[in-house]
Order: sequence, then C-alpha cells, then structure tokens
Amino acid sequence: AGLEFRRNFDRMFRKLSQRRVQVLTGDKVETAVNIGYSTKLLTPDMYLVRVPAEGAVAGDLGDYGVTAQLEGLVDVVAKAATLESGEVGSSSSSLGNAAANSDHLALVLEGATALEAILGDDRREQLLIQLASSCKAVLACRVSPAQKRLIVGLMRRKSPDKPITLAIGDGANDVGMIQEAHVGVGISGKEGRQAVNNADFAIAQFRFLKLLCLKHGRINYRRFAKLIIYSFFKNIALVFVLFWYNNDNGWSGASLYNPWVYSGYNFFLGLLPFCMGFFDVDTSSETLLKYPRLYAAGLHRMDLNVANMAYNTVEAVAASVVCYYVPRAFYEDSGGIWNHNGEASDVWVYGTLVFTGLVQAMMVRAAVLVDIWNPATQFCAVFQVLMLYSFILFMAQTDAGVTKEEPTFVDYSYFGVAYKTYSSLLFWLATLLLVPAIVTALQLLMQFVHLEYFADINDIGREIDHGYLDGEQAMGKGPVFSRCSLNSFMKDALGCRRPDAESQVSKASLAETFGSRQESQRLGVVDSESHTGHNYDHASGESFFTPATAPAAAEHA
Repeated sequence: AGLEFRRNFDRMFRKLSQRRVQVLTGDKVETAVNIGYSTKLLTPDMYLVRVPAEGAVAGDLGDYGVTAQLEGLVDVVAKAATLESGEVGSSSSSLGNAAANSDHLALVLEGATALEAILGDDRREQLLIQLASSCKAVLACRVSPAQKRLIVGLMRRKSPDKPITLAIGDGANDVGMIQEAHVGVGISGKEGRQAVNNADFAIAQFRFLKLLCLKHGRINYRRFAKLIIYSFFKNIALVFVLFWYNNDNGWSGASLYNPWVYSGYNFFLGLLPFCMGFFDVDTSSETLLKYPRLYAAGLHRMDLNVANMAYNTVEAVAASVVCYYVPRAFYEDSGGIWNHNGEASDVWVYGTLVFTGLVQAMMVRAAVLVDIWNPATQFCAVFQVLMLYSFILFMAQTDAGVTKEEPTFVDYSYFGVAYKTYSSLLFWLATLLLVPAIVTALQLLMQFVHLEYFADINDIGREIDHGYLDGEQAMGKGPVFSRCSLNSFMKDALGCRRPDAESQVSKASLAETFGSRQESQRLGVVDSESHTGHNYDHASGESFFTPATAPAAAEHA
C-alpha cells in the first residue's frame, strides 16, 4: 500500500492542487515525513509545523503545550495574511481568517500526544480546524483507527467551510474513516477486503482515484443533475397546463386529458432521459484530466442547486403558457372547439392536441440537452415519437359494441378521437412545428444569454474541448462561475458560496511573522530546506517505478 501510494500520489494530487490533503497513518513521524517528500506532498520550500513541538512535555494541563502552540500558530498565519494583503490590523482569534492559506505550510501531528489532547476539546478542535485549513497538507502520524474516524468527522461536521470529505484506505484499520467521510473509497489488495466491503466505491489501484474523481465523478454528477432538473421541468409544465385550463372552465376541476393518455406522459418521455443518464458526456476525458479545474462543477454544486431549480421552474411555467395558449388560439379563431356560450364541444380533441404538443416540446428540449448522440440515443428519440402517436391511435380503437358485461380497459369516451385529431391540419402544425419551435426558441435564447454573458468554467471546458479556445489561457485563476449570474446571486443570498480563489500567503510573509529562530522552534516550525538534505526528485521519475533501473535510483538517492 505504501509503495502504491508513493507511486501515484504525486500524479493524482498535483492535478488537484486546490484540494487539501490529510494523510492519516500509523507510521512514525520520520517515516511519514519521508513518504511526504517522496510523493511531493511536501516540498523543499515548505515550513513543517510539528505539533507538539520537539521536546515538549505534558505540563500542568497535560496537553504537551498544544493549546498555546496552536493559538500561536493561528496568530502567525493571521498576521502573515494581513502582511500579504497590506492591510493594517488583524484579528488573530477570529475564525474568519480560515480562508487565508499557504502552499508553504504543512502540519505534522502526533496521535499519541497532540491528537489525544485535541480531540474532544472544542476550543482545541476549532484551533486545529483553522490551522489545518491554512496548510497545504496535514500529516497525522501514529494515529489509531478510532482517531482516523474522529479526524474525518471533525473536518466534516465542524469546519466552517463545510468541505466534502473523501477517505481512501486499503485495510481494516481504515474502515472507520471510510464510513465517516462523505465518500469512502476502498482499495482491494493484500490487506484484505474489509475496506472495499465498507466503501462507497472500490478500486484496484490507487492511481484509479484520479479517473474516479476527475472523470467519472464529475460526469455522473452532471448527468444526474441534468436528469433531475429536466424531470422537474417537464412535470411542472404538465401541471401548469392544467392550471391554465381550469382558469378557462371556471375551476370546475374537469380534466383536459384522457386518463389513459395522461398516465403515459412520463412513459413517452422516459427514453431520452434514460440515455442522458447513461451515455451523456459534456467534455472528453482528455480535457478533464488535462484541466482538473473542471472538477469544480461538483465542488461548487454548479448544476444541482436552488438557483438552477428556481430558474427552470420559471422557464417551465413559461413553456406551459406556450403549450396551452397557442393551441387555444388556433381553435378559438377557427371555431373548432369553443361555442358562443363558452362551453367546450370537443374537449378530448383539444386535450389531445395540447397534450401532444406538450410532449413534443419536452422531447425537443431533451434532445437539445443531450450532448452525445450515439445510435442508442438516436433510436430512442425516434421510438419515443412513434410510441406517442401509436398509443393515441390505439386508444381510439375501442369497440363501440362492448357492453357492461364485457368491460374493457380502453376508455369508450375516447373512441375515434385520434381519427378526428390526426385529420386536422391544425393538429400537425401545432404539435410538430409551432409549440415545439416556440418552447425550444425560448430555451435556446436562455442558453445564448448564459453562454454569452454568464459563462462558467464548464462552458469554457466545452469550448476548449471543441478547439475554440486556448486552454492554457482560458483556464486561469478566475472565478469558476460568473459573479453576475443567478447562481452566484443565490449562493451569496443563502450564504453557501465556496471560495473560488483563496488568499495565498507567501513564504516570505510567513518567515517574517515567525520571528526569531527560538520563537519558531517554540511553535514547532521547521524550515523544510534545513529539515532534510536528501534529494527526492527521483521519486517522480521513471527510475522510481521501473525495477530494471532500481540500482541507478538507489545510487542517485
């Protein structure tokens, strides 16, 4: 497991440079630190903060000086952030500085001393969360299985940023933290299958975690978000059409649709969403792996959120207005349904027209949402249309001679409706052309406004994937979504925004606030450059992975 970790950690987490990594291990401190360097989790330009500080004693509180050390470190990071921004004054005790972090700071915790003193004490836990959130990496050494679970639970439930936690392990001692995290990943290997049996996902090798997160995780999130919002959209449109109809019939509660036809609504619209959930891919694997910033789609809940649901609800209501009032205008002008006294003389024909236009509009909407048109998707799109018109025709084939002694499941009142409906030119004009065209035009207009003025990082990724943008320039460090978008406004209003780009504290600012060498040692700070004289550059080279060149790697080390 350790060899697998060393081989693939650098390749995986250098892609996720904005994620915070915590390594919880039972190894001793020296072993864990050396593995950190070999995997490039720790780099020579980092300060290592050891908690407790070297040579610390239990003291009167029995905390090995951890409380005072954490308070001092939090104060140092706050002052360094203030110095970096050039602002005067600081509030070192405020947890609001947790967003300030540094790529030059790593935290090393000892389980038998530091974690025993921290876990279970609210004040120390909050200090640890703030300090850990400011560090690029956290190494917890000599950690018991119970402490692993408690650390994951601490970051998951008490961190003010409400992070999404992922725990990965390969042994029985990792089961607790795998179950505690939002997402648990188990590696099947020589240590048994306990971790795999208790995990949400199982992989054979550590390197597969990159594909699991950057590719499959993101793609499935976007698929199901699109599918869920579309399902709400089509059902909201269906219900509001009935609302507009009841406004015309005096709120009598009369049904506009034949019950059997009405019950097939989600059946007629089920195949394209099915293909959307199984096959849809908005961005190629190569682009996703090359630009890991696209992973922000799920991290920032950019697809399935309150703002998108609210916007799609409003658009669904607008679509229902089109689906009801366009056919109504046709029949009202032609005198085909409304009598002079306002009574409906042919409600099933009119209801079939409205229903068919609505279903066709929702089919076209699903077709616009689909990104991948493979043979299965094409077949389902055509089959849905044939299924709709065939079912309506079948429902009109009821036997007029059926008696009460010979009941049939077909509704007699619907007999012959399909023939009268299909023989009308207005029916085909409305259901195949006007209603779907107007609803789709509204959809495309909204997409144009979004792409032109409120494009987010997912839209940029798609344009890169199609060769329209320079990826290196487009994937800068700007915000992942437009600050002027409805999504951004709702996140600010609800207070659920995640920081797009956190304020970075440079090594120079940290060095200036650490003070004298004696003060730094009291805080447990060790300059990484003086911590080790070994060169770990070979760790990510080919010689590290290839047994045939292992002697050369050993000689280089």
